[in-house]
Amino acid sequence: MILRLIRLPDEVDEWEHELLLDTPELIISEFRFSGLERPTVLDGKTITENGYRGVLFEFVEEWYEIMKIWNHEGELVGYYCNINTPPERFEGGYEVTDLFLDLWVFPDLTYRVLDEDEFEVALAKGLIDEESAAKARKVLASLKKRVVEGNFPPDMTKEYQ
Repeated sequence: MILRLIRLPDEVDEWEHELLLDTPELIISEFRFSGLERPTVLDGKTITENGYRGVLFEFVEEWYEIMKIWNHEGELVGYYCNINTPPERFEGGYEVTDLFLDLWVFPDLTYRVLDEDEFEVALAKGLIDEESAAKARKVLASLKKRVVEGNFPPDMTKEYQ
């Protein structure tokens, strides 16, 4: 299965994933990080690196996806919540448009909002409209609230180890 990620204004990335589940409500796929120029480190912890394993939960009616990520030793490093448009299916995969805002959640449920600066630049340049920006902010607030209230991660993510 192909995941196509559109990053406005004109960047398109495609990744091959192994499809685990495809329902009208949820697409779940597995992948290995590859092609990264360098590891991503947050608060002194490596959160992505080539070879790390991820399971991607794409909620068909929602404006976000969740990547559950494990390191080389099989230890959970956390959850990357990418705020994007709902997926649009095509033959052999689907595509989403990145809305620049992201939320990283560590296993202990501490979290960091990522890419706020990119979001503000995109908004100022007109790469995303006000309606999409408002939706992105609302989704981010909802995800943060779930984390704070202890309602994160969603139950179905707990099934995949």
